[in-house]
Amino acid sequence: MKRWISFISCVLFVFTIAGCHVNNVNGALSSGIYYMVGEYEEYLTPYLRINAEDNTFSLGQGAIVSYAERGSFEIQNGKVVATSQSATYIFEIKDSKTLILVDSGANEFFKLPENVAFILSEDIH
Repeated sequence: MKRWISFISCVLFVFTIAGCHVNNVNGALSSGIYYMVGEYEEYLTPYLRINAEDNTFSLGQGAIVSYAERGSFEIQNGKVVATSQSATYIFEIKDSKTLILVDSGANEFFKLPENVAFILSEDIH
């Protein structure tokens, strides 16, 4: 009887562990703040904050702008698919520190140019 209970407990543990995986395959994406490449005034640089541990993101137009898109993301075919309540944004993973915005979503209030790079900031995490 004890063996049977131990066996069932082990099987349940294995299924629990298998169901709790992080979608960041092989560390393809680093957590931190990615800033859009370009000439911007201080505190008005668009950013993408990634938390690869819980697969959440926030995307904003700058540090002093209060509006930011927030949601979760997953990695599909070398792309980050970030989904908020109002739009879906798609970033191509160029490398672990560079993302390229491929699709800026259909949000009429928050538009970013497509095909621009977001670079991971080494200063702030």
